[in-house]
Amino acid sequence: MSIELNPSVQLAFRRPLTEAIKETLIIYNPSQLPVAFKVKTTAPRQYCVRPNSGCIEPGQKLEVQIQMQAMKEEPPADFKCKDKFLVQSVPVTAERQQLPVAEL
Repeated sequence: MSIELNPSVQLAFRRPLTEAIKETLIIYNPSQLPVAFKVKTTAPRQYCVRPNSGCIEPGQKLEVQIQMQAMKEEPPADFKCKDKFLVQSVPVTAERQQLPVAEL
């Protein structure tokens, strides 16, 4: 059982990077059970993710806003960002329904 992400491979934050930039990640739950999720990043001080965790009902989509904080100066044109995001998910079975998302 898995979730579907859009965009599925990478987020594209457009210049100028000296301003805060928002991108949207859509998480879709195609399964028959609710799914709990959590979004993690290798650079938690650089990004604000809302919501960063939660539960998605079967057949539903959720928009996650990811805001990249403004950089003090514009990086070079050939700058390659190495920041990464991970979306973890787990089906919410009957025995897990009473647990908080953080404990799943």
